[in-house]
Amino acid sequence: MLKPLLIILFLVTLLAIGLNIDFSDSEPQPTPTASPTVEVKEETPQESVVAQPIQTSIDENKTNDNNDTLLAKEIDALFKKGTKYFQNNEDDEAQKIYNLILKKIGKRDSYKFIKYFTTAYFQKAFIYNIYPNNEKDLAFDAYEMIIKRFEKSNDPKLLLFYIDAKIEQSYLVSSDEIIEIYDQLIKKFQTSTDPMIQKKIEDILLQKSFALMGKNDEEAMEILDQIIENHQKMGAKSLPENIQNSIFNNIELAIITNNDDDKYRELAEKYMPNSPDREPLLDMLSIIKNSPDMNQDEELDEWYKKHGDYRFPNWSFDELRRWAYRMEDDERKKQVIKYLDSFENYKYNVYDKGQDSNKVEVQVEVHPKSNNSVNYQNPYENDEESY
Repeated sequence: MLKPLLIILFLVTLLAIGLNIDFSDSEPQPTPTASPTVEVKEETPQESVVAQPIQTSIDENKTNDNNDTLLAKEIDALFKKGTKYFQNNEDDEAQKIYNLILKKIGKRDSYKFIKYFTTAYFQKAFIYNIYPNNEKDLAFDAYEMIIKRFEKSNDPKLLLFYIDAKIEQSYLVSSDEIIEIYDQLIKKFQTSTDPMIQKKIEDILLQKSFALMGKNDEEAMEILDQIIENHQKMGAKSLPENIQNSIFNNIELAIITNNDDDKYRELAEKYMPNSPDREPLLDMLSIIKNSPDMNQDEELDEWYKKHGDYRFPNWSFDELRRWAYRMEDDERKKQVIKYLDSFENYKYNVYDKGQDSNKVEVQVEVHPKSNNSVNYQNPYENDEESY
């Protein structure tokens, strides 16, 4: 399947895109990376800031007095300092800076200071969660500070902070709890008329669909069907890229669940006429679909001739492999795995073009090597709950 594009955003991306706060120096700052750091010894998030009142709405035009203007400049400088500490692997010092920022913010409730508040806690949670800290409980609590402050708000801008914190928090819990969090958010905001919140909920639905793959494939397909139907009802002539990509996931799920995939192929033809992924993936999925019952060697050879430059960007074969390993008939299983191996080997450039530049001789092997016997261990046998 195509890996979703909504996976966890690094905090730097959250700052640059989601919060629109610029703490950079005049020269571009490198993206922080996780590196060995000293143990963090500091106050917990609950102790690091004066208790905040519940924020229900904001006034972006609210006038700050001169003291607030000076404080904002000071906080900007502190954020830059915290970023440098982080980049120098001094996580404990960075955390102290963010705690100081939170104390300085106090009960100020202009939108600028609300963004400072939210950004500081996102930064703290990010640092808690990365290696070698791995303090997931503290990261969870940091997100909780944002959630508790804005959960009863009626202002869409503040509710976006709430939604982002809930989503980031969801990556710290089990897969079953993730789906529960998605359901809570969908229920809470399904009637919202705010365009930004509607977009967030659509993204959450896509994430839920992805999370359900291998657990409840039928429901995963139904979610995407509903999203596409909603766009069609609005007369959309095109679909967002993440929804276009998910069409391929539903074709895959249709194969796995033995459902008709024609309508999804038609959607791909309609909404993705110029996509470089369309023909290679549709042809590949056709080969895999037919492989349990029919030899596909000629079709595979034709695929290599036709799509010789394609490398399956962002595509994972895991769900198709799980489906193959669940097959009870050894011959059918062997056939599917043979072609999956061929495509996956090709993805990682394990192939031989041979003497004739117009013909690709594919090196097909059963995975793992076992003299073409299917009596090998299922690599997903300890992952039964995922399917």
